[in-house]
Amino acid sequence: MIGMLVKILPYALIMFLMYKALKEPIFFLGIPFLMFIGSSIFFENVGFFYKPNGIGADLSLLIWLLIFWTLCTNRIFLWKSLEKNKNLNPSFNILDFFVLALLILSIFGLLNISRIYSLDKNILIQFFVLCSLSIGYFVVKDIVLATDLISLRNFLRILLLINTVGAVLYILHQGLHITIYQGEEYLEEAFNGQSITRTFWFMPVLLPFSIAYLVVFENKKSAFFISVLSINVLAVFITYTRSILMNVILIAVLYFIFTGIKSKQILPVIKNFAVMGFLALMFFFAVKTFLPLNTSYFLSRFDQIKDEPQDKESNSLLLRIDNTQNIINKIEVDKIFLGSGPITESESYLVTTVLAVTADLVWTGVFFRWGILGFIILLMLHVFAIYKSWKLFMNTDGLLSQLALLSLLIIISQIVEGFAGFTFMKPNTYALGFWYFGMLSALIIYPDKQVINQNF
Repeated sequence: MIGMLVKILPYALIMFLMYKALKEPIFFLGIPFLMFIGSSIFFENVGFFYKPNGIGADLSLLIWLLIFWTLCTNRIFLWKSLEKNKNLNPSFNILDFFVLALLILSIFGLLNISRIYSLDKNILIQFFVLCSLSIGYFVVKDIVLATDLISLRNFLRILLLINTVGAVLYILHQGLHITIYQGEEYLEEAFNGQSITRTFWFMPVLLPFSIAYLVVFENKKSAFFISVLSINVLAVFITYTRSILMNVILIAVLYFIFTGIKSKQILPVIKNFAVMGFLALMFFFAVKTFLPLNTSYFLSRFDQIKDEPQDKESNSLLLRIDNTQNIINKIEVDKIFLGSGPITESESYLVTTVLAVTADLVWTGVFFRWGILGFIILLMLHVFAIYKSWKLFMNTDGLLSQLALLSLLIIISQIVEGFAGFTFMKPNTYALGFWYFGMLSALIIYPDKQVINQNF
């Protein structure tokens, strides 16, 4: 049964997306997103998308993203995209400037190390992996510009549903210990005489996005909202990860605050907070009743911080910052400002350590690859993205405003998650690491007349 699911699910998702793409070409972008979501839906078993061998999953993703870009945009569906976008006036905005600056910095990094090392295949692959962050950003922006906002919303809803499928499988495997995934469980702990596993390689990667989409777009009283939200929140709970849980709570809180500020009504905000608190309490007691061991284990992880908040071994954030400081101290002085570039394990013993530390704090990898200048560029990208999405949310109505709010919540959640995970520097997903920035960049230049009658 499980073996059949492993084989059928990824191909069924591909066929579904291809069918949807016949009417709405943006759904071709869904196939690179299946590669982005990866192991939670067994997509690594579709070997066709990871050939030719030797270039790695990151470059395979970039190649397929470029291929499906031609299908999503006016390169093939010329008459459709021209009709949809005839009122658009594409322009180079501030977000594009920072992403382009990062691309130039990556190119400079390659030129810089070429003076010291011979440019072998591995260095060139790493270089294109770093560049794929910026390339993927502009590709996603162009795809969003080639579609209408209703199709974009529909596409994002399908991403929600695909991630929810992965969430169900994740709950069955890690929560109920029904073997779904056959890979190694790399973190297993004994708790109250029983085994608790914490494995992330098959975790659904779009959990914060899923929560954000649900609170922004779905009817809060519908059975769909309640059921899908419960599945995704339970999947968050089963990660036993404090940062992800606090992140999704932050998304819900900010949603009510931001919508309250826009509506200038405080009473609905207070009411929504009360309802959210009550539902969260009911959810907690339900989980505690049906998964008592899992609940006790997760609570014990919060006790670790409460008992010894200044102990680096207990406070993982302090440990991550300390590890990052150690990495920075080991970087050569002449590489502190501009970074080490696309070097590999053959050129520096630090690369393996940096990868491990970046898994817990994305800014470690930023400092190592792009230096202080890269950190400043990315910091400004996040700051201006928050400003632009907030301004777009406040100054527009209907679907465009909702998409701007979704972008704002995703960006804030990724900033928070950046202190506990890879985020945009996760291996095998670089080409879509900036997808939400690309979407926002396209939304910024949509004129008001494009969305007058597109209220949700």
